[in-house]
Amino acid sequence: MDTGLGFHAVWVLDFEFVAQHGEHPEVVCLVAHDLVSGAWIKLWNGEFGDPPFSLGAECLFVAFSAAAEWSCFLALGWPMPQRCIDLYPEFIRVHNGKFEGKLYPSLIAAASHFGIPVTVAADKETFRSLIMTGGPWSDAQRAEILDYCSADVRMTADLFQAMRDELFSGTTTLGGVLLRGRYTCAVARMERNGIPIDIDTLNLIQRNWEAIKLDLIADIDKGFGVYEGSSFITKKFADYIQRADIPWPTHPSGALKLDDDTFRERLKTYPILAPLRELRHNLDGLRLTSFSIGSDDRKRTALMPFASKTGRNQPSNTSDRVLAA
Repeated sequence: MDTGLGFHAVWVLDFEFVAQHGEHPEVVCLVAHDLVSGAWIKLWNGEFGDPPFSLGAECLFVAFSAAAEWSCFLALGWPMPQRCIDLYPEFIRVHNGKFEGKLYPSLIAAASHFGIPVTVAADKETFRSLIMTGGPWSDAQRAEILDYCSADVRMTADLFQAMRDELFSGTTTLGGVLLRGRYTCAVARMERNGIPIDIDTLNLIQRNWEAIKLDLIADIDKGFGVYEGSSFITKKFADYIQRADIPWPTHPSGALKLDDDTFRERLKTYPILAPLRELRHNLDGLRLTSFSIGSDDRKRTALMPFASKTGRNQPSNTSDRVLAA
């Protein structure tokens, strides 16, 4: 196929892998398709060695949510490609704000937007569940997984072709596209490195977590008297603001507005509320429940690059996320 892009090869690729919380991905298989020569590469775990393609600047690599693919490169000990494109941020960049309601930019959603035949979502979940079992898989199951992975590669290739004019409309645009692609390589390294955790200190804090919170409340609430144990009592807060002569916004029902924005607004006039607002804000954010630590004592999560409306990383602040297989 003549892509007209000047690259010797344009590899569209997808890995399947097992992603356990806190751990590095365990690569299951790779399917890659070169849009220039028409060649296909299909490799199963145990067949990997050196990269089966050149990673130099003469070759372009294309994926969707590419950081997951580069995490598999790192797991296999492969260098990063020098030229790569992630269609996930490019779809967002071109179409951000053009849809009524929320369109989650999954591969299926992006392909559907261009009328590209897609894998049924239920089928994807079935295969993801099969992959996440970690095997062993029968020969028939291995063939099915490779076919499923191949279907995603075809879908990604079709999406690339549909978006090609927008991606390569000029040298400035292309430079931005390739820069965002390279950033996903950096994201993969950050996700692999994770954050080192002092396990002994973490265990000590977890064992004493409730006492720590109660001590924090006791220290700050002595000036307000609005807590019972670790619970904020609305009636006691209403009594406090009445004693302190602080007017307070209410809902149409008459109930006090207790959201953080309201507290921030009241602070402008009544800075005495600052310690109470900080206490409530910190208690809401301090959730030291069980979270996954890797066997190397490092905490990892998917950084979700370009997931915010402004193009920033947007990892979850409430739960672990793992890379999707």
